[in-house]
Amino acid sequence: MPPVPTVSGKVVRRVSERYSLAVCPYLTDCEPGHEGAFPEADRPAVMRLLARLHRAAQTVAPQACDFELQNADGLRAAIDSVGEPWRTGPYGEQARALLARHAAGVTALMTAYSGLLP
Repeated sequence: MPPVPTVSGKVVRRVSERYSLAVCPYLTDCEPGHEGAFPEADRPAVMRLLARLHRAAQTVAPQACDFELQNADGLRAAIDSVGEPWRTGPYGEQARALLARHAAGVTALMTAYSGLLP
């Protein structure tokens, strides 16, 4: 679900130089009321969930990203097989034809991208 806009219509609010905040409606039956405030009866539950969220964030290890193209070998194999029929699902043949038309461009972009990596 998309973020809930503020009263001014923005979906992201800057809370410091380093952090921003967006609110997404992941909770069922917990709709903000007038002016974006939760009803008094819902506030304790919201506060417990926020506290739990902040405690969890301290235990989550940051994920390193090497910026490598995911499944590049699979994409190369698909490009190499565009001369054969693809009988994998209802869109296999359409996907094959599309990749066949753009194989040279996709290969060139993959080469250019890999040249950008350290």
